[in-house]
Amino acid sequence: MASKKSSRRSNPHARKLVRAGYRRLPRFLLALAKLCLANPFVYKPALLPRRKITVLGRVSRGGQHCFRLSVATGGLVQERAVAKLTISCFSLFGMKLSSVNRHDTHQLFADPLDTIEPQPIYFALPKGAFWVTATIERLTDTQHVGMVGSLRPNTIVSSQRGGPVSSLEQALNSRDRLALETHLEQARVACDRKTACLVLARLVFLEHREHDQTLLRQINDIQHTLDHLPAARRAGHDMPGFDYKELQTAPWKNSVLLSSWLKSEILGLDRSDLPVVSVGAGPNEVLRLMAAVHAGKMISLDGTGDWDTGDLPWISKRDIDAILALTHESAPL
Repeated sequence: MASKKSSRRSNPHARKLVRAGYRRLPRFLLALAKLCLANPFVYKPALLPRRKITVLGRVSRGGQHCFRLSVATGGLVQERAVAKLTISCFSLFGMKLSSVNRHDTHQLFADPLDTIEPQPIYFALPKGAFWVTATIERLTDTQHVGMVGSLRPNTIVSSQRGGPVSSLEQALNSRDRLALETHLEQARVACDRKTACLVLARLVFLEHREHDQTLLRQINDIQHTLDHLPAARRAGHDMPGFDYKELQTAPWKNSVLLSSWLKSEILGLDRSDLPVVSVGAGPNEVLRLMAAVHAGKMISLDGTGDWDTGDLPWISKRDIDAILALTHESAPL
């Protein structure tokens, strides 16, 4: 025990936190926290102990909830994954419920003392939830960190879920997932791939969620594919060719990369051995046009006028206009 105390006194980061007002939690608060009754960090700044601390809270209604915690380090730079918050939901009679979004664990950043700011951690309640436990755990045995904030959740009211709570620039410099997802949804509606990639890159940096990484990879692939479509010559209506009325493979779903799907679809087109492909109106006409251009075929547009992107994600009518511009009569083969 003496060695632990001496190591704490000799740790410069710990001394810096103590000088800033962070104190060890009293034993009675630790005992109450062990019984899930105390909310120890809401009163004043405290050093986060090695042992896990769990706090029990009651939720009065469904919807989205939020914790706001501030974590401090005595170091000079921001550090990631110094602490972990685990959220569990229970029914009235104590039965543990499955999480809505499968993200029960959240890693926390530690900020230098002069730039510390709250970190919002959002979660949705599963049906039937009545109790919530929040468990905070330090992920390092040697580095001391301080903490302020409530381990009982607050309800996010509908007005907070409405329009953007901050500008895009502010959101990209924050750790507020709700604000970032608001801008991501706006980018989806506007088919703004550049903004979406900026937002997703920030989300990936913050949390490393697989869904965010997959979506970022898919959007980057769509952009790269559209940027590298070859020019194709427009063929006349009297030139014989392959009547490309339906896809050769299953329609593209955003579960696979667009570039991979195009390579598979082109294999079917190449079997025709005809240099001209006639793309007519009908189902999946945009996908058929993209595949024909990507295959380097001469294109005959058979009565196609109003191009509809349908349910294609992250592809706009502006993109269709750019693809049609590649099928100009004067373009090279």
